[in-house]
Amino acid sequence: MRSIGFVVPALSLLLGAACSEFSHVDSDSQSQRSFGQPTLAVKLTAVKEVDECSGLARSLLREGSYYVHNDSGDPPRFWRIDLGGNVAGPFELEGAQAFDWEDCSSAEVGGKPYLFFADIGDNLAVRKSVTVHRVEESKDLPDKITRFESFVLEYPDGARDAEAFLVDPRSGDWWVVSKSSKSPSRAYRVRSANQTPGTTIKMEFVAELKSLTALGQPLLLTGGDFSPDGDWVSLRGYFSAHEFPVPESRDWTAGSPQRIAIAIEAQGEAIAYSLDGKWLITASEGVPCAVSKVEISPNRK
Repeated sequence: MRSIGFVVPALSLLLGAACSEFSHVDSDSQSQRSFGQPTLAVKLTAVKEVDECSGLARSLLREGSYYVHNDSGDPPRFWRIDLGGNVAGPFELEGAQAFDWEDCSSAEVGGKPYLFFADIGDNLAVRKSVTVHRVEESKDLPDKITRFESFVLEYPDGARDAEAFLVDPRSGDWWVVSKSSKSPSRAYRVRSANQTPGTTIKMEFVAELKSLTALGQPLLLTGGDFSPDGDWVSLRGYFSAHEFPVPESRDWTAGSPQRIAIAIEAQGEAIAYSLDGKWLITASEGVPCAVSKVEISPNRK
């Protein structure tokens, strides 16, 4: 759901601009990755309906393709795009609810590719529960999708706003990360063993993300993704992104995040890794929807 209406140029330059071709922080050996300058990949001039792009997920079947959707006020639908500007869709989940879709993800479940659409937005923090819809991906999706599963989730500590939903490709666990201007974002998990449709699932609180601040204030997190190999987690805000290394325990919240410069966008809310893990892709609200990319260099030894 919209929460800002403009970008402050000075702040966006401070938080989103890169000082060199590649930037990195020296922490531990696992987190020493380098990132290129953000560049515009494409503007989706072929589809004006994608005007409040809030979620972005890589296709597991079509390399170079991604799925996008709008946030509140739109039907339960999504599109498939590529960086050449080609667009397919919309594809609509027939009979699904769409209060405030804020993020999407993709991962295999039982060896099959799935898409996840997270109806988790709640600016006023009044929703008793939120919903995740799961759809099996196919190369030829129908315009009207009737076969999908819906999962009802509840927070263990009361309603809150969230815009980041991630699926761990190794464990299958789901992560929801809250968004707040008053306190650090909070990370919640739904373990794969507890993902049962038709029941109300209580999320597990894992940690506050106290390391994600800017100018002494909590970052407003608007999207997130796991890398395809499951080794990294990226969370983005309006002006920058941060990448966490994922340990063997799969709890990435205690790691030291690395800041990544991303494109200066009108209202950036979406982020995803490419299928080969070599790029971070971001997207912004607005018409036409602007999609940008950041190259990821190999780990330095």
